[in-house]
Amino acid sequence: MADKTKTIMIVLVVIIIILAAFILYSFVIRPTIQGYVVKQQSEGITQCLTAILTQIQQYGAVQIPLGEDQVLTLIQPEMCSQIQQQQQPEAPVE
Repeated sequence: MADKTKTIMIVLVVIIIILAAFILYSFVIRPTIQGYVVKQQSEGITQCLTAILTQIQQYGAVQIPLGEDQVLTLIQPEMCSQIQQQQQPEAPVE
């Protein structure tokens, strides 16, 4: 009978330790990791946008590849009006 009681106590202690570890992970460790991940993602987005804006300011445009055969071109508004003026055909002189 004493061995059975001792075994039950050991099993209960192991279950309590497992539950305590689960609670610790759920309420302490996971939120800490998640907060770190979100912070790093925000920093990455900020660095990416800063690099894109810097390149647009320096060169007037930037091309971002979207796939094997697609490119997104971002142009300064001033350059956009210049390009539109260049693309408009001149009216024939009569």
